[in-house]
Amino acid sequence: MKYNFSKKIKIILIILILLVTIKIFIEEYKYINSINEPPPSNSILVFSYRYIKMNSIYYFIKIIYFYFNI
Repeated sequence: MKYNFSKKIKIILIILILLVTIKIFIEEYKYINSINEPPPSNSILVFSYRYIKMNSIYYFIKIIYFYFNI
């Protein structure tokens, strides 16, 4: 039973990570297509833009595989 609970937690965390990543890409897309205005200070893009740019999707998937042992 403990194993199933652990697996459910991993699935929920992966879904949350993917949702945040999608949100970041949507805000980045809006920012790129806007008239060169800086993003709002409360935007998730401000906090995560540098991180996403410095890390590729490959490393993101590698981290998920390593930590969640899929």
